[in-house]
Amino acid sequence: MRVVRRLVALSLLLTLTGCDSIQIRAAFNPAVQEVSGLVSTVTISTASDGGAIVTVTILNLQRSGSDDFTTTTFCGNHVSQFPLGSQVQVNFTPGSACSTIIAIIVG
Repeated sequence: MRVVRRLVALSLLLTLTGCDSIQIRAAFNPAVQEVSGLVSTVTISTASDGGAIVTVTILNLQRSGSDDFTTTTFCGNHVSQFPLGSQVQVNFTPGSACSTIIAIIVG
């Protein structure tokens, strides 16, 4: 947020000093979250979402350089996109029963 404030202040300053063609565009979506780590386990299951039964993928990641694990549940069957032992980064929007995947980076 500090960066956005500085960009706005800079554009105002430049506009006031004679530069008349400055455009600043920024996108900030606080709803998007990220999780990353080494794929430890990945399973398919079901969950109740507002009375409906939905298919979910349960992903267990080991955080890099530690013994900490994090588990995230994604809507749908994404098991094939998470090879065991691979390093992944997942961008997603959280939901009540499961989260919706935006992007998966395997590397």
